[in-house]
Amino acid sequence: MSPDSSSAASKPPQQWWHEHVFEPVHPVGSTDEAEKIANLSPSLGPIPPPDPEALRRAESTIGQGWKLHLNFDPDQPRIVAAIEGFLQIIQDRKIVDAYKIGEGGGKNADAALGKEATVAVGSLDRSLEVARLLESELGAYLLPQADDVLIDDVPLSPRGLVWGRFDVRYADDHQIYGEGVPYLKEDVASLTFDPAWNKHNSPTNEELRDRAAAYDIATYGTFFNGSVVHFSDLIERKQQYLAEPSVATSIN
Repeated sequence: MSPDSSSAASKPPQQWWHEHVFEPVHPVGSTDEAEKIANLSPSLGPIPPPDPEALRRAESTIGQGWKLHLNFDPDQPRIVAAIEGFLQIIQDRKIVDAYKIGEGGGKNADAALGKEATVAVGSLDRSLEVARLLESELGAYLLPQADDVLIDDVPLSPRGLVWGRFDVRYADDHQIYGEGVPYLKEDVASLTFDPAWNKHNSPTNEELRDRAAAYDIATYGTFFNGSVVHFSDLIERKQQYLAEPSVATSIN
């Protein structure tokens, strides 16, 4: 399967990129998926109960929720101008909450590659639509994702050029930076003195990610987990993407 494929394996395109009407309310509460994940690692202790105010805080705070990352050549003024011009248009039209180019991220900031632009969106449903729009309109300017984005984000657009992550660290006291979702502070604290742990340690990393996902499903409902394409679908697609020989070679 090519990274340019527009659908996840075993899922028809009409299911993977399904058109739907955005719902203003994101139902929350325990789901079968959350219940299953919650039992993964009793050694780390119980997952915190849902914070009833966290969703309201995240929805009302710009920059909280799903954010997208774009990779392009920041040394090409024409490309930068085209991307910034389009991002300004969709921000003015309130399609996205905010965006930034550079400002501490990307090549010229001597930071991780792949974050030349960050676009704050909010819910997963809207982020999938915005990612598809960005790839459609700006795909000629975008480079394949690289560096920490391939670790910390998940692919959101059909050809895998636009990646993103869920981040509510400023709306939820239980969250801290992690892969695809913010890890639970309680879990990270239990590993602080373990020299073998870091975010590149896949088995431990996956465990932390899945426990955080359980909390986020129960706390944020479809704002985090989507109404058609879910977080688990994105993790599956990421695994398929990273398994491609050309991608695996670039990150090893």
